Amino acid sequence: MRNIIALLILVLVFQTVQARAGYNLFTDRYSWEAAAGSYKQEAFDSLPLNSDLNIWSTKGQVGNGVWTDTVGPVDFGFGGSSSWFRFTTPINAFGADWYTSGSFFDPPLLVLFGPEILNLFGPNFGQFIGVVATEEFSSFVVDAPFGSTIQITYTMDNLVYGNTLSTVPEPSTMLLLGAGFGGIALLKRKSRKQ
Repeated sequence: MRNIIALLILVLVFQTVQARAGYNLFTDRYSWEAAAGSYKQEAFDSLPLNSDLNIWSTKGQVGNGVWTDTVGPVDFGFGGSSSWFRFTTPINAFGADWYTSGSFFDPPLLVLFGPEILNLFGPNFGQFIGVVATEEFSSFVVDAPFGSTIQITYTMDNLVYGNTLSTVPEPSTMLLLGAGFGGIALLKRKSRKQ
């Protein structure tokens, strides 16, 4: 009996250990929409932007229905610039139509979210690139690689974002938890009778 209870507790512990962060990459908007379910969209058609989205950048701007920015080393070599997209509620999915200049030999545009890094190699001409991550995050940063000497100009349109993660426990987790507590109760009851 003790072996069964120990096994149930061990299974419960392994079941509740969170998996390593990761993400699924989508290059098709319709596939991303199917995976993301409900989402919000910022088309950058006019100001103000969506109330749950803040963008911090030194050079970026909204114009002609798109977001345009230049990232990388700034003029005269003082520091660097990047775009920071911050959300008021956590998300785990985002995507956009990306336009980047350059060639395949130029450094990639980096998109950092949570513990993950996505490399966007140019050129991209309106290609949808989106991710659905296994963990929530509240911002993502667009930047050039560390040590890059080239400024990268990019344009983003039709930014979509949402959260596909559920905070409701899975039934199997609740079942294992109940079985573990039931086993502990039986073990205590048996030890009291002896």
